[in-house]
Amino acid sequence: MTTNTTTDNKKEFNREASKLRNWVKVGSDQFPPELDRYHLYANYTCPWVNRVLIVRKLKGLEHVISVSITEPRLDEKEGWPFNPEFDELTTEDSINHAKNIPELYKLSDANYQGRYSVPILWDKKKSVIVNNESSEIIRMLNSEFNAFSNNPQLNLLPSDLESEIDKINELIYENINNGVYKCGFAPTQEGYDIAFDKLFNTLELLEKRLDTNRYLLGDRFTEADVRLFPTLVRFDAAYYNGFKYKTAESAKRALESMTTEKKAIGGKVPELAILEDFKAKAKNGGSRGGFRGDRGGRGGRGGFKSHKKQRN
Repeated sequence: MTTNTTTDNKKEFNREASKLRNWVKVGSDQFPPELDRYHLYANYTCPWVNRVLIVRKLKGLEHVISVSITEPRLDEKEGWPFNPEFDELTTEDSINHAKNIPELYKLSDANYQGRYSVPILWDKKKSVIVNNESSEIIRMLNSEFNAFSNNPQLNLLPSDLESEIDKINELIYENINNGVYKCGFAPTQEGYDIAFDKLFNTLELLEKRLDTNRYLLGDRFTEADVRLFPTLVRFDAAYYNGFKYKTAESAKRALESMTTEKKAIGGKVPELAILEDFKAKAKNGGSRGGFRGDRGGRGGRGGFKSHKKQRN
């Protein structure tokens, strides 16, 4: 999740790009995949982080890549803090003993200038941040740690579907994952209306797809499902409370389509059982997290009548 955001001078919210983009890769001299070399810094509030935790679980990498969980609440000055006493999900930083996420960025690079976001993939051997872009981290977890994985046969990015996955990922990112923030932080009425319509039109499009398909791309569970799920699960707990737009019935129905027992053949599909577990954690974290309506977007303050639009 970003701690700094920008808005277009005219119409829309723009997300700052992640800056740390190295890769763990089989055969790499710099960052090869190794058992217990890498560590994740994460939380359950942020949807971008949740997809990394989900893939770590799906691939059976809990014994390979350790994890530290921050508080679900973002401190405006100190960033995401570590506080193992906050609740049963949060932990201390067991690797570097940092008090908060910004300390890790400075430990990795004293001259770092940029946003202090999570997730972070940390190299314990070199004491540096490898990558802080969730979409890239999930692909590393999917393909580069299979030698150590408890579920190496699961491939969330099969080669025959890769181009289609990339296409639907872009749609989901622009209009849903980032679309909720484009609504919440829209600087103008026009920008809000554009983002709102794209968000709900895309939700309805995907709902129709899930009505006739087991998953977004047919009968195979892929990266696209992982990337959509964390946003859907937050509509009630976070985005409605924080950004003040009406709960989307289409989002609810799409979420139900992804996790319902009839789609899961009696609930026996491991991927869906894992999603159900993360649904509870995400709702718990999201309801207490950092989606505050006064953080900078007119959307959260109810400044636009459009926030009362009703789309079912």
